[in-house]
Amino acid sequence: MKKIILSILLLCITVTIYGCNNDSQKERFEMFVSSLDETITKDMVLPESFEDIPVSYYIDEKKVEMINFIYTNKSLSMTLEVVLETEEQLKLSKKINMSPSEMMHNLYITTEDEQEIVSKDDYINGKVSLESDGVFAKEDLEMRIKGRGNSTWTFPKKPYKIKFDERQSLLGMAEAKEYVLLAEYNDKSLLRNYAAHYFSEFLNFDRHLETRHVSLFINQEYQGVYLLTEQVEVDENKLNIDQSDLFYGGFLIELEADERVGQEGIEDIDWFRVDGRNFVIKSPDMEDYSQVVVNGKVNYMKDYLNNFLESIENDTYDEYIDVDSFIDYFILAEIFKQVDVGYSSVYAYKDVDSKLKMGPIWDFDISSGNGDYYDYGPEGYWVDYNPWFNQLIEKESFEIRYIRRFNEVVDLYFDQLITEIEYVSNALIPFASANFDTWDIMGTYVWPNPPEMVEADTYEKQIAYFKGYLSERVMWLENELNTKGYYKD
Repeated sequence: MKKIILSILLLCITVTIYGCNNDSQKERFEMFVSSLDETITKDMVLPESFEDIPVSYYIDEKKVEMINFIYTNKSLSMTLEVVLETEEQLKLSKKINMSPSEMMHNLYITTEDEQEIVSKDDYINGKVSLESDGVFAKEDLEMRIKGRGNSTWTFPKKPYKIKFDERQSLLGMAEAKEYVLLAEYNDKSLLRNYAAHYFSEFLNFDRHLETRHVSLFINQEYQGVYLLTEQVEVDENKLNIDQSDLFYGGFLIELEADERVGQEGIEDIDWFRVDGRNFVIKSPDMEDYSQVVVNGKVNYMKDYLNNFLESIENDTYDEYIDVDSFIDYFILAEIFKQVDVGYSSVYAYKDVDSKLKMGPIWDFDISSGNGDYYDYGPEGYWVDYNPWFNQLIEKESFEIRYIRRFNEVVDLYFDQLITEIEYVSNALIPFASANFDTWDIMGTYVWPNPPEMVEADTYEKQIAYFKGYLSERVMWLENELNTKGYYKD
């Protein structure tokens, strides 16, 4: 009997000690989790173990080994789930905040022998450095630079294209060899391109182009506020589509105007015509292939686009195009009333065994009430100027989906767009002041500013005009689409 009592007592003591040890371990693990950094300002390496016991980490149910500091202009909050890999798998959660990156960054370009950049065709050698948050700083990266743009190249504040021999990530963007510096000279808000790209993040595109604001210095001379952007291109880190010699392989094309297409090379090699419109072949590079392969690819592209146009007539167009991407592309262009939507800078792409998709978006400086040579006001439909949309919107099946999606986009995202414009413009005020001290154009005409933009003689007034225009535009579109449908004037 005594032995039984002693055994029971021993078991009780063991359970008590084990329970105490468990409680003590849990308390120590709680202290371990609470000791993890709450604010991330750079890449955060997570401890692999606690008291020689493996530890796992999850964010949104996805296992992570470290938390990468990403570029963001606002503070981000996330929940880190920490799992102690014992039999019981003790789990605790911790709120982690990621600090916002700086809104503005100094980008320094030094050309070889301090040569002036005077050509859109010929690169000159140089180096680029970035003064930024520690994690994004760069120093003396070898690169080449040249001018770029059409009408924008004629302005005193020039746009540029930079090219690296090796892939580089600038300010947290995907590694690439090519970047663009947009001068935004005739857009006195400095924000139309930025806002369009921001809005595109909410829409049905496989890839939206990232942008960053920088203060540009060339050979130690301040140039003003620029928008650093990714290049529209096919790349494994960006728009990753097939570039093989298959005649039905992937392609990226751009709608181009008659007066410009001759600069793009040879017809039926570098560009082609379908239904009286010009399409520049941005990818693949036809110089890489034999004439037989080139002919096969060009004929395939032509046939595909012709078949797509024919399919509109019998309402089978969804066999050829990704309707969601088409609708969202044209909603964006309509809201911003982008001047070039039926003329130039309109991109579309198709991968192997995939449908034709629209995007990436590009060139929104002449939009949203900035352009005195077209019907720039907030009223009136505009996108039917695009040859594809012009035919698609006549189909009831497409119009119904277009109007439904328009209402959804406006309800879900338009207020966020206006809030973003307010937030970024407020942060840019001191930098905009420096820009317009250098380029004294407030209150004066810069092509193609309409009278309203000329009269807006301060940066704050430019932002008010931009926001007001978008709000009036959306109000008009909502009323017309939901009462009369999409009609052509």
